[in-house]
Amino acid sequence: MKDEKIIFLHVGGHYVHRAFAKSVTSNFVDITKESIPKDYDIYLIEASYYKIALMKLFGIINRKSKIINIFADPRLYFIKSKTYLDPRNGKIKKYPWWKRKISQLLLKIVDGGLCVSKFEQNLLKDFSPSTPSKVVYPFISDERMYSLSKVSPNLHGEKILFIGNNDYYYKGIDILIDSFKLLKKIRPKAELFILGNISKKREWETEGVFFCGRTEIEPFLKKCSLYVHPSRGEAFGVSIIESLLAGVPALVSEDTGAGEVLKKIDPGLLFRLNPKEISEKIDSYFKTSKEYKLKLSKRGRFEAKKFSKNKQVKLFKKRFFEILNKK
Repeated sequence: MKDEKIIFLHVGGHYVHRAFAKSVTSNFVDITKESIPKDYDIYLIEASYYKIALMKLFGIINRKSKIINIFADPRLYFIKSKTYLDPRNGKIKKYPWWKRKISQLLLKIVDGGLCVSKFEQNLLKDFSPSTPSKVVYPFISDERMYSLSKVSPNLHGEKILFIGNNDYYYKGIDILIDSFKLLKKIRPKAELFILGNISKKREWETEGVFFCGRTEIEPFLKKCSLYVHPSRGEAFGVSIIESLLAGVPALVSEDTGAGEVLKKIDPGLLFRLNPKEISEKIDSYFKTSKEYKLKLSKRGRFEAKKFSKNKQVKLFKKRFFEILNKK
């Protein structure tokens, strides 16, 4: 293993993935700007495994080389759900059957998967059960860990927070808005703050809903008493853990990777993707005692503090070599 050459192929390099990769190699290539080198033994990939898998299939790289992919994006969810949001026109479309078939075939060529949640790992097993896989959760940076742990939220109000970017369908913003409309009928003072670069649709215009764009999250964590994340298939959802770290309890869908953390705090914090059920969950939380909310807040902080950079990077390195030794 010591003599084998490892390279990290990325598409911009998410800061978590870069830190993970640095624990096993110093060789980085941005495949959006540079060609893929052909003389490496192990290719660690940031999500986009298609090209390198094709290169291995056709012998452009050594067929004995190994491909290890970090599964952290919506790709597997799109294959399973057969739908996706077209970013060019904002419409929901069917995922082409031929793309799904090719994606599944190329998955068979991947030699191992490092998944950011058990939820994501199960999706991988659905399509390629023989592919060795391990779970390594992402981390919160040391600076953010420190600053968010100092936040004192207002646990006794009726302000709800959501944080997410880009794909409203994947994130479930439409479901969140429908849930809030139902909630508004019984809690007219409730407010919903949506942070991130998600384009606002005309049909989402509702009293009490505020699209705040990309901005600092700490001021909102201080004034909100609940975080809600109704994703249709989120691989993990770091913003959920950041909210817990700030002491803001969270409600999330069963199809969210970070729900595995919420289960440890209270299994009742998960919901099915049904607007009525979600609105009832939110209302039920608002009705709970101050003592219960404080208990959730403390438990959330305790669990979130486990997601330190040092701990998760060490675990990634361990899991990475465990997968290689299986092949």
